[in-house]
Amino acid sequence: MAMAQRVENVDTLDELDVFTSQEANNLAQQLESSDNEDTRVLIEHDGEWPGAATIADVVHGTLRLHPLCNVVRFTPHFQRLDRLRQLGVAYSVFPSATHTRLTHSLGVSHLCFELLRKLRDSQRGQLELEERDIRNVALAGLCHDLGHGPLSHVFEREFLRRSGISNWEHEDMSLEMFKDMVDSNGIEGVDQEDFRFIENMIKGVKPEMRAKWPAGKRFLFDIVSNDYTGVDMDRADYLQRDALMCGRFRLNCNFQDLLSYARVVDDQICYPTWQLHNVWFVYSERVRMFREVYTHRRTKAAELMAVDALMMANQALHFSNRIASPKEYLTLNDELFSMIEHYHITHNEAFRRLGGAEQRRLAEAQQVLGRIHRGALYDCCGECEVPERMLLDGTWDKLCKEFRDDVVASYDAQLLPTDIMLDLNQIDYGKGGVDPMAKVGFYKGDGDGLVKVPADLEQLRGCERPSCFKTRTLRVFVRQPGQRRAASAAFQEWCRRRLGSDVRVDTEMLDEREDPRRSYGVASAAATGCLGKRIAQRSAADPRRWEAAAAASPLSPQPVTPASKKCKTTEAANNSATVDVEL
Repeated sequence: MAMAQRVENVDTLDELDVFTSQEANNLAQQLESSDNEDTRVLIEHDGEWPGAATIADVVHGTLRLHPLCNVVRFTPHFQRLDRLRQLGVAYSVFPSATHTRLTHSLGVSHLCFELLRKLRDSQRGQLELEERDIRNVALAGLCHDLGHGPLSHVFEREFLRRSGISNWEHEDMSLEMFKDMVDSNGIEGVDQEDFRFIENMIKGVKPEMRAKWPAGKRFLFDIVSNDYTGVDMDRADYLQRDALMCGRFRLNCNFQDLLSYARVVDDQICYPTWQLHNVWFVYSERVRMFREVYTHRRTKAAELMAVDALMMANQALHFSNRIASPKEYLTLNDELFSMIEHYHITHNEAFRRLGGAEQRRLAEAQQVLGRIHRGALYDCCGECEVPERMLLDGTWDKLCKEFRDDVVASYDAQLLPTDIMLDLNQIDYGKGGVDPMAKVGFYKGDGDGLVKVPADLEQLRGCERPSCFKTRTLRVFVRQPGQRRAASAAFQEWCRRRLGSDVRVDTEMLDEREDPRRSYGVASAAATGCLGKRIAQRSAADPRRWEAAAAASPLSPQPVTPASKKCKTTEAANNSATVDVEL
């Protein structure tokens, strides 16, 4: 497409405060050389927002970015997100789920920008909303995921933890990357006060800490990462984008309505009372996405395999040392897996200098990645949901400490702790497992007469709301199909003894003639009732044999490197899906 058709009012670029003449020329050259019609940029000049860019998007139709966000979009730090899949290895189960953190971040920035513009227009004279506020919120939405690593959340929650690094959070690295991006690219107009504001937007501000911020501006922390109600623009984009790209289903909630009718009342973003059901569906649809997509058993199996491959390869390549420096971290993305697979070809000289043990570890990692490509995923051979009564009375809080590899493996003499992988998957409707609707603000009235009211939960009686707003699902995986029967039996016996004989345990006994690469379903618990007979005849296991095998395993946690000790400790809480896997 010709430059004249793709960029309108190019002459106005010289008049923009946020662009230097060199930046304008560089941007124009990049736009001219771009062949991607889905990301074409049209420079607008509407008087109030000169230089705002519009980008074609598969979810929102047209994205509108603040001018400064459009400058940030072309930095290496942000472009790195184009090499990070939003859902990690979920593409092995949902082939179309190859969208990236870059498109998600663009969508979040757009939604922040649009929400604030609508609030300003609908409540003129009521809000102390400055252009700088809109710019900073849009910038925080754009940069909130700069710190994600390969495999996204799995990188920090599983790979780094299994490597012995537990004090690292991607939100902290997002801030370090943002600082380095501003300094390295000479981005002007972001001072220390702006950075402090953006930092709290990305990390979230706890309700009790909001009083430290000026009255009339506290609602801004509801937008990017809402630590109170959980309804924010990050969630609004990823739920819509992930559902669409996975081809799974249409969401029952309408985010466009929430944005259109949102109002600020008592320094909190609130919604009209007649949007009650729509707000509830935001929570219920998120839970459904976690159950059917994010924690799908085969998605989880692929993630466990990818982490195993990283654990093995890290012993040879030591890429976990790159997490302490933003400039080194800039080199970590999903291309890491391709490098591992072809390291002996693309880095032949470096490969030859590796020791024999390191070369073997790299070869083992390549074999695991090859299995993912062939669809020969680890087997999920047992699944059980913790009864609600145990979640409500606190019994599970004590029992969960016994859900360990060594304890489960002890119920079958054929198993070692390293033969199985346990997955504790927790999904909460709201933070802390409480009813999230109790925290959402609603309003009545119009114009200057808006009145904040609590949610009338009686109207949701027909929505099949749960009595417990959190779920805990236990799973056991095995690396080799031959260990499947023993693992199933041990898992079922552990569940029977800890959770009660009446608890349902879904297992599937695989016929030896069946192809282990196929997608496994869920068999009824009645079909596995005879498993206890095998367990009753088991011999006593030798703990020393397990310890020796675990010490020799390439998947055992590695010593913390000096670089990892430099990482900043945070206390960020996670209220979505958390996975505990101990090897």
